[in-house]
Amino acid sequence: MNMKRTTSGWRFFAAGVAGFGWLLLSCTPSLPVISAFTASSGKLLPDPAVGLAGLKSYHATVHQDVVGSLSGSSFERHTQIEITRAPADGNYDLQLSLQGSDEPSTFLRIIAIGKASYLWDSKNRPCRGELDDQTANELIDPTSLLPTISAATKVGSETVNGMETTHYRFDQNGLPLSDPKPSASGEVWIANQGGYVVKYSLAIPAPAKPDLHGIQAGQTISYELTETDGTAKVALPSDCVEVLTDIPVMPDAQALIQQNGLTSFQTPSSPAQVLDFYSKNLSAQGWQADRTIPAGDVSLPFTSLFTNGSRKISLHLAAANPSGVEVTIMLMLNAGSTSAGTPGQIPTSGAVASATPGILPTVNPSQSGLPEDVPLYPGATGLIKLNAQVIEFGTTDTVDQVDQFYQKQMPAQKWTLVGTTKQGVNIIQIWQKDNRIVSISILPQGGKTVVMITFQNS
Repeated sequence: MNMKRTTSGWRFFAAGVAGFGWLLLSCTPSLPVISAFTASSGKLLPDPAVGLAGLKSYHATVHQDVVGSLSGSSFERHTQIEITRAPADGNYDLQLSLQGSDEPSTFLRIIAIGKASYLWDSKNRPCRGELDDQTANELIDPTSLLPTISAATKVGSETVNGMETTHYRFDQNGLPLSDPKPSASGEVWIANQGGYVVKYSLAIPAPAKPDLHGIQAGQTISYELTETDGTAKVALPSDCVEVLTDIPVMPDAQALIQQNGLTSFQTPSSPAQVLDFYSKNLSAQGWQADRTIPAGDVSLPFTSLFTNGSRKISLHLAAANPSGVEVTIMLMLNAGSTSAGTPGQIPTSGAVASATPGILPTVNPSQSGLPEDVPLYPGATGLIKLNAQVIEFGTTDTVDQVDQFYQKQMPAQKWTLVGTTKQGVNIIQIWQKDNRIVSISILPQGGKTVVMITFQNS
């Protein structure tokens, strides 16, 4: 099997979250991690992450606040990391946000569901989803950011967030701080069943003098675990289109792309073999075709719709270059969708809106990275090249104006509309030309319209 897929390297984002968080901690008074901590009674207490994997699901949050001065100037940094996780199936929803006086605000969100991962690097940008089972299998947990403790004093038994716990207090002598140790105070609550940390707090005031790096800042860290009863759910937001991980891919697929609502690949199999594969496999999963699938020779291009409950996909076959079949599968209708276009047809009702008259793109179209036959929207601003095959930009025009612009301009460049999905106010167009696919996602964000175009150069 020769299978090639795109990858954004999100697992490096995932692996970097823990390192990034620890860097935040270590840039202030250093709190190195040790393997475990013990109470004054001599009882060994677990590492903060121990026991979580045995829970059905949970939600955990870490806050860190650093306030003081840096080289004589006021300094502050506020970090929050939270995760909703279902350990048994590997799914999680991780969010990181940072605000500080010395750097721009940062936001990162990663959702892993099954073999798909979804990334947001801004609250105002659409999700980017792809098949990436390595990221989905990564274990990321904010407990890795908690300093461990070498000694603590037992306070007593308490119920915290519906869990029976044992409460301990500790000070600077229980932390692995360098001498002379600053004053510190903290508390930790350990679950009696499972041995995991339910709640944790630590406060280290600013030292009397700046350290060798000019830092004179205090910090607080708080951690809390909730929803361990299985009520924590990992799910995609309604405006994020799913990756079709449950739709089968032929064993001889080549140049495989699996992204939001789109699966495409080339196969050396014949059109009849492709249709036979999908007719059998989709039928076994409960999908029903909108037409009788032909047996024997199949004329290309060929399109058929399949429906399974509230979901609908289009299966489009076209001749690949130099040989074989180009297969494009597109999600046409999700739960909550309001309408779906018909593959291969361009809406004829309603007037076609034009882009804002007299406004040219703020980026030279030849420098946008787009293929010559994919127009850059007039008036496009803030263009970002997310990778070699994905760009994103904004416009003050409406979603409908952008939608109708590409509905008119893409056919003029000999592109064929494979299908259009409307999910609420968000629109995704899929276009095909020869052996190439272009996906255009259009959605409103923060009073403007954000457009993301995924393309193949050849």
